[in-house]
Amino acid sequence: SVNTEFAEPRGRNLPPSWPEADILDNVAVDGTIVVFIATCPYIDFLENVLSSLDNIGITNYVIVPMDKLTWKRVKQIWPDHTVSVPPIRKSKVVGKKFQDAARFGSEEFKKITAPRPLILKAFLKSSGNYNILYSDTDTFWRSPDTIKRFQEVQSQHPESKLIGVSEVADLSEGLLCSGLIYMPRAKKANLSENADDVNIVQFMTIWDNAMQTGKHLHDQDAIQDAHRQILANRPNGEAFVHMLLNDDPYFPVGQQYFEIFNSQQREGAYVVHNNWIIGKPAKLERFIKFSLWNKPTKVYALPNREECGI
Repeated sequence: SVNTEFAEPRGRNLPPSWPEADILDNVAVDGTIVVFIATCPYIDFLENVLSSLDNIGITNYVIVPMDKLTWKRVKQIWPDHTVSVPPIRKSKVVGKKFQDAARFGSEEFKKITAPRPLILKAFLKSSGNYNILYSDTDTFWRSPDTIKRFQEVQSQHPESKLIGVSEVADLSEGLLCSGLIYMPRAKKANLSENADDVNIVQFMTIWDNAMQTGKHLHDQDAIQDAHRQILANRPNGEAFVHMLLNDDPYFPVGQQYFEIFNSQQREGAYVVHNNWIIGKPAKLERFIKFSLWNKPTKVYALPNREECGI
């Protein structure tokens, strides 16, 4: 039976004036934008991943700061790529100074990641109608063909509205990772939350609703819940998400890249996700050990960077 609460999802929306259209228009390349969400204690990770993009010639990225302190810092370094703090009502996130790096699974981590689907929905509904590639900041990009690869896969699976990667090394489990997802643009008529057939905006609403229930520790659990709802309640649910599993070695989960791959396999990775390890110090140590750390000189040069906990 169809879950009636799911069948006609209603959800929160950010004002249509956010994110700022002029910033997106100036940054976009071939109708595509890469989105990063930033908090102050991780702006050194942000500089690390953005340096990796710059090194391979990818410049069409946008930074979403989650509080005013973060906005002040990233705006100093990347003024043309930084949108304003998302105007999320009744949020305990916006306006709070995150001086401690949140650990995966903590209540603070939950607060930081909870707005992610709402933010991505705003980008999908923006006037420019862009392809959106969301990436966590604890990633390192190695290939200029990263965006092209996602687009090739989507063209091979045109019925899919989201191209995702697995969050586990056992690829047969097929658990969708919230840290690297590609969403191709759709016609405005296909972005209504009242459409009979599932679309990417509805999926973001379902994901956001799952987070709002409070039963999930973080957005990773919630996106898997949303994916299961799609599979169970929609006729085309199986085709909605295309998972890059054994057919694509370019986007390995951290456990796979750091613990299973040999050096030759690591060389073939397009994006490295430094996940499956808890805590910023452990992530930093692993980045350095595997030569995936570009010393964030811009962030380290900021005055009063201690305010960010760095």
